[in-house]
Amino acid sequence: MDFSVKDFNVRLRTITLLEAGIAIVICLFLAGYIYNFIGFENEEFSSMIFDLCIMGFFALACIGTRGFTKDVNKVFEFGNAFKIVALAVIDFLFCTVLINLCVNVGLVFTVHAPSFLNAAGPGFTDPLTLFLGFIVAVFIAPIAEELLFRGVIFNRLKIRKGAPFAIVVSSIIFGSLHFYGGAPFLHVITATTFGMLMCVFYMKYDNILMNIAVHFLGNLLVYINDYTPLLSILYHEPFAEVMGLLCLFSVIFVPVYIIYYARKFNKPVF
Repeated sequence: MDFSVKDFNVRLRTITLLEAGIAIVICLFLAGYIYNFIGFENEEFSSMIFDLCIMGFFALACIGTRGFTKDVNKVFEFGNAFKIVALAVIDFLFCTVLINLCVNVGLVFTVHAPSFLNAAGPGFTDPLTLFLGFIVAVFIAPIAEELLFRGVIFNRLKIRKGAPFAIVVSSIIFGSLHFYGGAPFLHVITATTFGMLMCVFYMKYDNILMNIAVHFLGNLLVYINDYTPLLSILYHEPFAEVMGLLCLFSVIFVPVYIIYYARKFNKPVF
């Protein structure tokens, strides 16, 4: 990484794949040591420690940069906030349709809200694990994953091979690490698609904090869908037709959005 670079987002692009790889290995050993030292056997707690270690690496890597406050302010600008919420909702609806199509191959899909955690995520058996899973998925993992996969892996691949290659490869890597739960292949497919969407969104706004905000909201929608009746109500009358149209819009919007901006921004970063 280049510590002479003072812009926050540009500093991220100077972190090499080798440096990120070394950091991941160190974080794995460090997280394992902390986990064993505390002696609290819980998979979600283990994930939390590792993600926090990754966040620590990026905090150290970005010491002395500027522009972070400006990026935070941009997240809360009305226009950007609307785009963040809209993209999170559109991706959620797109994944709903995608899962339906995967489950009902060859059939006309019915619009309903599948249980994302039961279909593609880890099963929770006790309140503590549920709470830790919520904290990790909604608040901690979005930060660590966006910094690592879009801030470093995508950026470095884009510099070397161009946007289309970087979008596909970084998203496949991101998606493959989500191979768990009752239907791991569905989880990989939806995570890979989400990764591609986040790569394009990052290219468009060059603000990793906006990506993190979308990731926050997307994961939050999954939890709302699984553990409250709120979203399920929207998939039934009198809202079913509107939700069906929104789902149809998401099916068109997501691939067009990805392909259009992948082609538009297919040029070196520097």
